[in-house]
Formats: sequence, C-alpha cells, structure tokens
Amino acid sequence: MKKRFAIIFTLVLTMAFSAICFAGPNDQASFWIDTDLATAGYPGDLSPVAVSGVGGGEYVGLAIFAYNAGKFNGFAIDVSWDGTKADYDAKSGTAITSESIKINGADITTAAEVNIIPGSILAIGEAIGDGSYVNNFASLGGNGSTVLAWGYVYYLVLKTKASFTASDKLEITVKISIGDAGVVTDLGSKTITINDISTDVKVKSWGEVKKQLKD
Repeated sequence: MKKRFAIIFTLVLTMAFSAICFAGPNDQASFWIDTDLATAGYPGDLSPVAVSGVGGGEYVGLAIFAYNAGKFNGFAIDVSWDGTKADYDAKSGTAITSESIKINGADITTAAEVNIIPGSILAIGEAIGDGSYVNNFASLGGNGSTVLAWGYVYYLVLKTKASFTASDKLEITVKISIGDAGVVTDLGSKTITINDISTDVKVKSWGEVKKQLKD
C-alpha cells in the first residue's frame, strides 16, 4: 500500500507539472500539527495545545502546516489511528471554513484557512480505511508555493466512536510528503495522542532535528 501510494504521488506531480523546472531542495522543510483551531495560522510553538476531554461521538481536528519549504506544488498525506476508536470525517479537506463546532473537547468557532498551494487543487488516489487515510494533492495552476514560515496544507478531522470516553486515548500518526515536477521530499511523521495531556508530539524528521540543533 505504501509503495503504491508513493508511486501514485510521484505520477500525479509528474503529470501535473511536467513543464515546470525541477524544484530546489527541501531538505530543511518540515511540517507541524496545530490543535488550536479557533486561531488562524500556526502559533509558532513546536508543541501543539494538548487535547483532552474528548468523549464519544465527538470531533478531533488537526490543522497541518508546512514550514520552511522551497517551491512545491503538491503534497501527500498518510494518516493512521486505531479504527476501533474513531472514523475519518468528511469535514477534512484542503481548506478550513469558519463554523461553530465542538471539536478537540471544546465549543469553538473554527478560524478559516486557505491552502498555501495556489490554483485549483486536484486530489487523486484517495483511500479511506478502517483506521487509515491516504491521499495525494497537486495544484493545477500557479507557480508553486514557497513557505518561508508557516503554510497551511490540510485539515484532518476524525469522529470518535460512540463507545469512546474521555478516559480513553487516541493516538494519531500523520506522515507528509511535498513535491514539485516529480521531485518528492519526505517530511517525516508526527504522532499526537488525544486525551493525554502529558504526551508531546513525537517527531520523526531529519529536517526538524537539524532545525532544532540550529536553534
């Protein structure tokens, strides 16, 4: 599945951007997860606000931001979680609309977010499984995006099962790749645990490690 996923993503980028020159390296790029959905943009803190108090039949939302990326016109997302505890929800997508909702254990109005990728965004290769979600996205227009700071790319929403309680924990692992003209850069993975305020996001990205050492 993962090999097929990578092949599909590369083909999408190659077909959509065959006329574009190869992008510069993105070895310093990374991505981060934001759980403060009431505030627009990324707060700049490398650890998101802890999510707790999520019960059964409630929404969990993660806004995903790219950081310090060179030119890119597409991205791939691969998410996994315990399918006995939550389901993928159709509120997910490449934009966030403002709405009043109970999400991440709080009643809020979500802040609208526009995708950093320019032009119309094509999705291809979507696969929704029991505890998994993969998809590939590419721009059909524009000259690509350069993210010097934070740039929003995806809104992931899960809905917990009715049997889920505020004492249960839900671990979500997100993997992101970005690319342009067939050049794909793996930004690593992050794991966040819902209803566990003592757990920081687990990071697996060499670009992030180098950034933290530099800082």
